[in-house]
Amino acid sequence: MRELEISHIYMNYHTITDETEALKDITFSVNKGDFISIVGPSGCGKSTLLNIIAGLISPSSGNVSINYNNDKETSVAMGYMFQKDHLFEWLSVWNNVLLGLKIKNKITDINKNNVEKLLKNYNLWEFRNHVPSQLSGGMRQRVALIRTLALNPQVLILDEPFSALDYQSRLKASDEIYKIIKRENKTALMVTHDISEAISNIRLLISIYW
Repeated sequence: MRELEISHIYMNYHTITDETEALKDITFSVNKGDFISIVGPSGCGKSTLLNIIAGLISPSSGNVSINYNNDKETSVAMGYMFQKDHLFEWLSVWNNVLLGLKIKNKITDINKNNVEKLLKNYNLWEFRNHVPSQLSGGMRQRVALIRTLALNPQVLILDEPFSALDYQSRLKASDEIYKIIKRENKTALMVTHDISEAISNIRLLISIYW
């Protein structure tokens, strides 16, 4: 079943004297459960495309539509995982993971039990009272992902989430994150400039301006 439709996306940035074309006629669809990697060099418009899909910015023209199959009262359409984990260093793992739910005013017993289950499933429960500085880079990324999953997003968006890690850690973290996403049966779009990273996890590879 098609979950996301990206149709004829164009994006131009304007200055007083010039116009820069960032994206030109991007069209593709995403089926439920797909893990799609969008690959291209720095500056080609990958993050711009993700921001458009997430609704953070509007395209010059074109449309993004999502086929809702979750209960809007208990989930969100998009969950965004950035290049940096953006964990608060003074908060414990537990409080970091609950942060999105607090902001959305969705702290319920059901959601807290779900967070506990996620932390236990992915070997972080015993670290729930640790602060981020006590974790490895890969563990921090797992915490950031669980914080996003806690909101029960229909579609996960990952903007080069492993770029801050060294090569070996990046391979291990990307494999762990991929397995978590598939186990939780989430649809995901990831952008990266690393072809090997993309190929290791993809079901569909989209190359932009390579």
